[in-house]
Amino acid sequence: SLVTIGGYFNMHDSPSLTSFSGLENLESIGGNLEINNMDALIDLNGFEELSSIGGDLLLTENALVESMVGLESLGHVGGNTLIRENPALQNLSGLLSMDSLYGDVGIMGNAALTSLTGLDSLKYIGGALEINHNQSITDCSGLASLTDVGTLSIIENDALQSLTGLDHLSEAGGICIAGNDALTSLTGLEGITY
Repeated sequence: SLVTIGGYFNMHDSPSLTSFSGLENLESIGGNLEINNMDALIDLNGFEELSSIGGDLLLTENALVESMVGLESLGHVGGNTLIRENPALQNLSGLLSMDSLYGDVGIMGNAALTSLTGLDSLKYIGGALEINHNQSITDCSGLASLTDVGTLSIIENDALQSLTGLDHLSEAGGICIAGNDALTSLTGLEGITY
């Protein structure tokens, strides 16, 4: 059975693939894991044993993916994490094993994303955290454990009313908050000391 992939694992443009069954014993990927334009995929079941990705985690343009379920064991991503333009994605459930990410984290253009639930264990992001162009997100709940981020960018999230959920953030190298039309308060940032 497949336990390790030394390089990258890319799956894209396979419109009939509904699951990653057959990969249940996969524990590590040395390079990037890229899942792009998979029109029939609803979740990431099949990756339940995957604990480490040496490169980037890229989940982009998947029409039906609703959550990150299937990645519950994933605790290490060596590169960047990009979750972009998944129109059915509602939350990030399935990422609870992540407590530190050393690259950039981009959560962008996910029209149905209402919550960052699933990132509840995340304490540290070494690079940028970008939460941009997610039309349905209303607050930052799900980031309650986050204390340290390289930079923070929250841009053009139309329904974002509050930064509640960032209450434990104490260090940010830079902050950009722009174009969030429903945002009425910066409450949630008062704990930043550096």
